[in-house]
Amino acid sequence: MQTSKSIEKHQGFDTILNADVTEWCSIENVHKFMVCGTYQLNESSNQQAEPQTRKGHFEIYKLEENSPENSPENSPKLTSIAKCETSGVLDIKWSPNQSDSPIFGLVDAQGKTQFYSLENSDKIYQKIGDLSIEDNGLGLAICWNRLNNVITSTSKGNLTLIDVNERLKLKNSWNAHEYEAWTCAFDHNETHIIYSGGDDCKFKVWDMRNNCNEAVGCISKEHSMGVTNITVNPMNSNIICTGSYDEYLREWDTRVLRKPLQELNVGGGVWRIKYSPFGNNHVAIAAMHNGVHIVSLADPNDHFHFMEHESMVYGIDWCYEKLNKNQFLLSSCSFYDHSLKLWSWKSDET
Repeated sequence: MQTSKSIEKHQGFDTILNADVTEWCSIENVHKFMVCGTYQLNESSNQQAEPQTRKGHFEIYKLEENSPENSPENSPKLTSIAKCETSGVLDIKWSPNQSDSPIFGLVDAQGKTQFYSLENSDKIYQKIGDLSIEDNGLGLAICWNRLNNVITSTSKGNLTLIDVNERLKLKNSWNAHEYEAWTCAFDHNETHIIYSGGDDCKFKVWDMRNNCNEAVGCISKEHSMGVTNITVNPMNSNIICTGSYDEYLREWDTRVLRKPLQELNVGGGVWRIKYSPFGNNHVAIAAMHNGVHIVSLADPNDHFHFMEHESMVYGIDWCYEKLNKNQFLLSSCSFYDHSLKLWSWKSDET
């Protein structure tokens, strides 16, 4: 495992509240925008007299233009351009669909999903609307497909399907897991296929064509603890990765789901997995109490470790703009030290 020689630190922020998600916009010409979300229990709540409350915010950052290459100031820099107080934010995802006003959705601690558009004006962002997805529960994860459908998951194990094209129309909602449904995802090519994972240690496959009446696939023996993340390879929709509290990253071929293609123990719960958007077969992993890992799925010995966070790392993402041919920009965030960091990783590949 390699560490510091491939890593360059650029910037750090105190997010004030506990940070748990950082997401870069994938839309062409809008790659410079990133959103970070926070979630924090209100410790002043009187637990005997009233239910606990949660607070949070999302903050929009913009990557500034680099100075000339040989300038000493030529280092990536983020600037905060907008901030919105809301209930605790558990997950954020940008719509992958090209738009003059890119959209991101989030799920919050009040059991709602909220949608915002990035505006080319002084307003910076505009709220499109919100929708309740869980009564007396938390929204935990959100994912888009290319048809502008959204799937969300909740702390009561439920999944909700929403059509954003039709003014946030709720299309379907069903119970998918016995406990928290930590994660959900769409297949990139087969847009009717949905994946979900939960604290019941199950990884399930759903088909919208049968109204998701029952799972069409279920993996229940491979994960020894809760399934926390499911991510589809953007270059090959047949390949997906799952993460678990059991500290293993697992790679699967969806055509043969009998057993994983490979397993990798990263020494911490695998909370988020992000495939490199540049097709180099690397994934970035937020491994909770064991920092951030960058791993080549083609060669697991090609493994880098970023350990600059002092608390649980829940957020990781790649910027969709390279610094140069083999240097990649990432942001990561950690919880109890309320920290957001901007850094770059240099690949040995040429």
